[in-house]
Amino acid sequence: AAALAARGPAWAAAAAALSYHRAPRAAIFRRDASGVRDLATLRALLRANRWPHDPLGGGSALGAICGRGDAGAGQPAAYGCIDTKVTRWAAALRREAQAVNGPTATPALPPFDWGRVNASLAHATPHEGQPRRFEYEFAWMTPDAARWER
Repeated sequence: AAALAARGPAWAAAAAALSYHRAPRAAIFRRDASGVRDLATLRALLRANRWPHDPLGGGSALGAICGRGDAGAGQPAAYGCIDTKVTRWAAALRREAQAVNGPTATPALPPFDWGRVNASLAHATPHEGQPRRFEYEFAWMTPDAARWER
């Protein structure tokens, strides 16, 4: 503790944000994980971003479980939660899962859209071939071609 204090408060804050036990995500998981009952509640937990209202998020859209570096104050960054995958035991045995592409969207965070992000972020981040707007729903992924959606 003394060595940490000697490095100063800025270093201590940065270290806490990256700590397995003290990071905002860790606190959010401790608070919310007991509410997971099925795939729907697991999906909701893993896509959660209650910025700017979550007191455990560290005041940042990146502090959420599904963080977004393009949102909030400060310098926007192409960084954060870019997809989510969930499954249950029986589905995992069949090599199946549900997945969604792109950053999370909430009432406070609209779907990520390259046409609406900070111009300097869009210019500095290669994104040719990507969709303009990431607004997707979870879909089942399976190796069983007979079950693929057409």
